[in-house]
Amino acid sequence: EQVPPYIVFGDAPLRDMGRKRPSTHRSFLMVEGVGKKKCEKYGDLFLESINDYCRKNGLEMDIFNGARRSPIKLKPSMTEAKEEAFKLFKEGRDVETVAKQIERAPTTTQGYLAEYIDSHGVTDPSPWVDPDLHHRIGQAIEKVGGERLRPIFEELGEEVPYDQIRVSATCWKNQMPRD
Repeated sequence: EQVPPYIVFGDAPLRDMGRKRPSTHRSFLMVEGVGKKKCEKYGDLFLESINDYCRKNGLEMDIFNGARRSPIKLKPSMTEAKEEAFKLFKEGRDVETVAKQIERAPTTTQGYLAEYIDSHGVTDPSPWVDPDLHHRIGQAIEKVGGERLRPIFEELGEEVPYDQIRVSATCWKNQMPRD
């Protein structure tokens, strides 16, 4: 099963793995967000990767004292990541590219995109939504309104992903005069 780590675990468990660097199934279960099922299914794969990384970089493993922190900075802070994402969205980059660059899950990055579009008053979703699809979403909004996404999703035959609807609907909303 070829699945990227951020699909199996969210940002918080991956950061916790980076801090604790578990070496056994028992210590892997002590990582935030790791339960018995994920440990059984993915434990060997993650433990092997963690072990290889620590061995190559001379890092201590099984660090469970809350006072001890990883000597390496694993990811940029949330604020830095969001600022970088906004800059990349301004350049018209897609969610997948931005997610990789800022080292965040695509779902987190999609949230940043929605916030960027809303806060910057973006009206053209073409970097993220096909223009024909944007037009179809606009027609659905005219029929069912744009306050909630579910009616739009249903009007579109439940075929268009919510992320695309959210981006397009926010751009349509930004075209409306504000009170």
